[in-house]
Amino acid sequence: MYRPLRSILVPVAAGPNSRRAVKVAVSMARSGENQPVAVRLIHVVPPGAGQVGQLRAEQIFTHVMEGIEFDSIDKYAVEGSDIANTILRYAQGPSLEEAYDLIVIGATNEPLFKNLLVGNLSEKVAKEAHVTVVVVKRRSSRLHSFLRQTVLEPSTNGLVKSNNSST
Repeated sequence: MYRPLRSILVPVAAGPNSRRAVKVAVSMARSGENQPVAVRLIHVVPPGAGQVGQLRAEQIFTHVMEGIEFDSIDKYAVEGSDIANTILRYAQGPSLEEAYDLIVIGATNEPLFKNLLVGNLSEKVAKEAHVTVVVVKRRSSRLHSFLRQTVLEPSTNGLVKSNNSST
């Protein structure tokens, strides 16, 4: 069933893919059928971060919004000890009517081998979200793509759950 786009959640951090995610979200919001489509940026700060966390969030919001003009955009610093779970919880909204229609998130810029060891934030959000997730990333170099295909993907294939069941 088709639902018009009403609200987009964009979790942001300091990386370049966050800026790309904001640009994509704003572009989608501008082309949405129901105007205005609300865009909400969130940055997850550690619990008890206080003014330091708020200041850091404001710096990140300023960075990712540089050169972007859009009236229907809100920015919030959200406390949470687990970034992915905080994003997922926030995306559900306080009620079904207030849940976000779409999440646009920048791919993490973590080194390939760190992703292998501790996992990938944007990948976890994409797998566990109850709404559509768009992961934004700049194009990879050929070497990075080769390493991902030959090292990362073969080593994680056994970890992927299958929803198929044989009877």
